Amino acid sequence: MGKTTLFRKILQEITGLDQPQIETFAVPKEAVYFHYKQETMQIASYCEEMPGLSNKMRLNDKLKQYGVPILHELSASQEYWVAIDEIGYLETGCQEYCDALIQLMEEKRLFAVIRKQEIPFLESIKAREDVCFIDLDDIYGQIGCVIMASGESKRFGRNKLLEPFGDQTVLEKTLQATELPFAKRTVVTRQEAVVELCKKCGVESRLHQEPNRNDTVRIGLTSLEKVEETIKGCIFSPGDQPLLSKETMEVLVLMIGKQPERIHRLCYQEKVGTPVYFPRKYFEQLKHLPIGKGGKYIIQQNLEDVILVPAKNQWELYDMDTPEDFRILLEKQKELC
Repeated sequence: MGKTTLFRKILQEITGLDQPQIETFAVPKEAVYFHYKQETMQIASYCEEMPGLSNKMRLNDKLKQYGVPILHELSASQEYWVAIDEIGYLETGCQEYCDALIQLMEEKRLFAVIRKQEIPFLESIKAREDVCFIDLDDIYGQIGCVIMASGESKRFGRNKLLEPFGDQTVLEKTLQATELPFAKRTVVTRQEAVVELCKKCGVESRLHQEPNRNDTVRIGLTSLEKVEETIKGCIFSPGDQPLLSKETMEVLVLMIGKQPERIHRLCYQEKVGTPVYFPRKYFEQLKHLPIGKGGKYIIQQNLEDVILVPAKNQWELYDMDTPEDFRILLEKQKELC
């Protein structure tokens, strides 16, 4: 679907608004119009003589004359959300309108469609620390995902990943939560039974018999070798966090998209945990971790590079090492449902 159709479908859910307060729309080879409340005004006219193959609309003074006061009105209003469809290249031709948009963003929560074009003002909006920007052509970016399933379950007494958890196994819960359009997703395990379960679920797996955590990390990254040069980074997710939700994973991936060169780690209030995303710049270090060490070794050395992303609840971060952990998480699942 087009961006405006998608925008309208999720507008009510996010903002509670039935329609955006401001709309701009173009009539090809004719004009661009600005709509607010019951009034529609022409803010640009088609001009064939303008250079280039596109953007042949010439801005008039109506955007400054009418649009700027409207933005100021919305900034001073009681509205909690302001929705605009869209902010494009024409608006950047009016400095007063751009300034009023920034003021609006300081006063209100703004939900807007932004034209995908490398224009300094539009790029500056996307780069703001308080902006979540989603590229509709590349919503999840190019990210790999390695599911760590190589534990021996010694304290649990049997293979905890295959333990029934509601209507699925523990590992199937993880596979469901990580079922996103990753560039590649791989389960790394020492267990033949896990490999068989992955086949049943249509998920790639890598079987190994190496003894240490650093081996699992290295093998996981090696499994991404066909896409390693094109991906921005990789998420490492334990296979034994059955209350991890797909919604939280989606939020994590969307936040990664804003700063893909930083480490991202899931958290809940003061508790930090996993999954963890490492950008590609750390791949070589991850492949050569000290014996027995995992990604936490790199995190501790690069705390200034870590961004914490909040989970919906604390139980999403909990893994299960013992039968008692399993019992607690199973009870929490019933409460959350």
